[in-house]
Amino acid sequence: MGRIPGAILAAIVLGPALAAAASFDGTWSVVEVCDASKEGGRGYTWRYDVTIANGHLVGHRGTIRGSEQSQFTLEGDVRPDGTATLTGQGVSENSDYNVHFAQKGARIYYKVAAKFAATQGTGDRLGERRCKFTFAKQTR
Repeated sequence: MGRIPGAILAAIVLGPALAAAASFDGTWSVVEVCDASKEGGRGYTWRYDVTIANGHLVGHRGTIRGSEQSQFTLEGDVRPDGTATLTGQGVSENSDYNVHFAQKGARIYYKVAAKFAATQGTGDRLGERRCKFTFAKQTR
């Protein structure tokens, strides 16, 4: 019996998983709602878009004044089953909304546990501050 070349074998084995992850591909609207922090910091709501391409999610909100640099980026891989651990990072805008009222320009970094379905998804910020994420796939 002949050997199956590695690339073909990988396509046979990984093909369904890659196709499943790609089923989430498209532009998604995000609503991120964060409660006021017990440690200080007012609650807030952010709205922005993210794109999923080949199972990889990335989205930006705002820019740092006078530069092309994003103020906040949400990024990570969406697995074929729709689960994802995303990373949110950037710089803060206003100390009134920061945990411990950290100064404007403080680094933001956190993880989000998310779950996507065909046209919607949800997520929870992991760690010190409670935030809920709602994702809706755009159908233009």
